[in-house]
Amino acid sequence: MFYKVIHKNNVIDVLDRLVYLKHQQKHDRMLLCRKDEAQAIFSSDMERIWHVEGMYDLPVDGYDTVELVEIDEHEYKKLKVFCGKSIEDVIDEFVELTLGNEIELLMDSLKRLYDGKRIDESKVIELHGNNIITDEQMGYVLGN
Repeated sequence: MFYKVIHKNNVIDVLDRLVYLKHQQKHDRMLLCRKDEAQAIFSSDMERIWHVEGMYDLPVDGYDTVELVEIDEHEYKKLKVFCGKSIEDVIDEFVELTLGNEIELLMDSLKRLYDGKRIDESKVIELHGNNIITDEQMGYVLGN
């Protein structure tokens, strides 16, 4: 069985198995346990612990309560590839990583070329797809 872990309406993890935990008050620590005594689960990387809606309450603070939703293997693999992010979020991050620095360098170069004049960044981004911005286009960017 496969599950997606939802917190505040966002998928934060996907699981291919559940590792159940309970709190041991005597030593103030979490212990592995059976499903019928569980208060929490481990994340897929076993770095985080979450209380799950419907499980016994945890007697300590500091753990987010999440919802587990059963999913099929296809959805699990899709979400695992994107680390729980939507395709749109992945594309946005990719564009930001690949073009973000390039746009910043372009803006710095243009400001130096045009003596620090105010440059409309949205217009530069619009024209950047052509790779070369002409003086005529720069007039458009500067509002001339």
